[in-house]
Amino acid sequence: ASAKLDKVGQKKLQTAQRAWITFRDANCEVAADEMRGGTFEKVLRVSCLASETKDRADELQDIVEFR
Repeated sequence: ASAKLDKVGQKKLQTAQRAWITFRDANCEVAADEMRGGTFEKVLRVSCLASETKDRADELQDIVEFR
């Protein structure tokens, strides 16, 4: 997506990505918390990270397609 943007757009995307990563990680910690201390906690966290990352990749693909 970055290649489709000018310098200002690239900086905005970089800022958004950094904020999104922070949100994704915190959100997945919350999702995994229901199994805190259990063997399934890590599975929930990793599953959440994969799902959230796929969704974000789809969003970024939309940016590329609609530019």
